[in-house]
Amino acid sequence: MTYEDGTKAMLVDFMKPRPVVEDFVLVVVGSRESRWKAPDPVTAKLMLFNFMDESLSGGVTAIMSGESDEGGVDIWIHEYADERFIEFIPRPPDFEKFGRPNAYYQRNQQMADEGDHVWAFLAIGASLQRSGSMQTVRMARRQRKRTRVYRITPKGVVEVEERR
Repeated sequence: MTYEDGTKAMLVDFMKPRPVVEDFVLVVVGSRESRWKAPDPVTAKLMLFNFMDESLSGGVTAIMSGESDEGGVDIWIHEYADERFIEFIPRPPDFEKFGRPNAYYQRNQQMADEGDHVWAFLAIGASLQRSGSMQTVRMARRQRKRTRVYRITPKGVVEVEERR
C-alpha cells in the first residue's frame, strides 16, 4: 500500500505481534479526534486498544502522552492506561509558561526527553512531516530512541516505519 505522500506501509500481522519486553516509559502520540474519518473515532480507539494489548507484554512501566484538548489518541491512551492499571504520565502543553504555539514544541520535547520509546498512531491523511506527533517522533530519533509510526486504517493497524 502506498499513501498520497509516497509512504509505503505493510500490514502488521496481529497473529504475530512484536512484543516489547524490557522495562520502559512509552510515549504515545497521534491524531486528534477530528482527523478520524475512516475508521471513525470509536472504531479507531478500539483498534488502538487491541493493538496495544497485543503489542505490549508487560515491559511498559508507564505511558506518557500530551493530553490534547482536542481528543483523539492522547485521550484514548490515557483511558487505556487507566483501564489496565498502567501508570499514566500526562504532559499537557503549558500555555501560561510558554504561550502558543511554543507550548506544544516544549511539551513535545519534554516527552521525547523523558520517554524511552515513542509510538505515533496517525489517521489516514495525517501528515508524516507536519504534525506535532511527527515532531515528537523526530525529536526522539535525534536522541537515538526507538520510534514506531503507525496508521490506523479500516483494515487494521499499519506500520509505516520503525527506527531504533
